Amino acid sequence: MIADVRSGALFRAESLFAEHVCDAAVLAGFDVSTDAVRRILAGDPEAPASPDARTFVLRQGQALGWVLRRVRSGTFDLTWGTARAVNALLTGAPHDETGEGVGTAGQPPACDPLPGVVIGPDASDPLGQAVRVFLELAVRRPFAGGNVRTGYLLAEGAVLRAGLPAIGVPGPLRQEFDDLMRRCRRRSVGEGPAAAGVNGAEVEAMAGFFRRCGRWP
Repeated sequence: MIADVRSGALFRAESLFAEHVCDAAVLAGFDVSTDAVRRILAGDPEAPASPDARTFVLRQGQALGWVLRRVRSGTFDLTWGTARAVNALLTGAPHDETGEGVGTAGQPPACDPLPGVVIGPDASDPLGQAVRVFLELAVRRPFAGGNVRTGYLLAEGAVLRAGLPAIGVPGPLRQEFDDLMRRCRRRSVGEGPAAAGVNGAEVEAMAGFFRRCGRWP
């Protein structure tokens, strides 16, 4: 039954692939349509988009595909190795054949769990754990760039692994999402992003926001 639920969630996520990439592009400030995203992902050089938007879409699509393949194969996990691989794909950084990003000196070993991961794949609240991982990376900023998007895709993989619907931030809800993120970052000021972390209220607020997004029942 668990496998069936996960397969259903993955099928829905894969059918929404272009929409997910388009959501990410809009959140990043690019004026690009879902149709243009589909054409870019299909390799259409005439798709209406700026060069920067095209690069963003291709990298986002590559990273999302990487996550979905590992969820489907059962090899997705919430470790630093996964985070480094996703971040390298999102930012265009070099990465080796094992999928780990380079240039991560000073970070925990690849097999170490990410901040916020205190229980395994069968967590009683997989959405809460996924949101905590997302917010921890967004606030701590362990990478030179792409921290929010890295955390977002890791959260996506975590909920899909649990058989839950894909998360998403539709364009009309962008302002609310930005406000929630600003509150987390504002609270961390003065403590230092590496030590601040997030609290339960922030996790609950963001989890509630994702539940109200269109991809949740």
